[in-house]
Amino acid sequence: MAEQVVQVPGDSVSGALRAGFEYYRALERTAEDNARRAGEYRVGIPVLALGGAAGWDRGDQVAELVRRFRAHLATRF
Repeated sequence: MAEQVVQVPGDSVSGALRAGFEYYRALERTAEDNARRAGEYRVGIPVLALGGAAGWDRGDQVAELVRRFRAHLATRF
């Protein structure tokens, strides 16, 4: 089988890296925006939020997050 060499233009790699870094740079602003929005309104439609009791054990954290945006929340674990 012949070896195949693929060359990626340098500008596309740097663009991808820049986009990836921008995602992480925006996390703090996103958290601030979400906190502000949670105080401004409640979502009036059904919301499905899944968090397991095993593995990462995020059930309570997911419920608390959704509770900020929902007027009424029923949880089951």
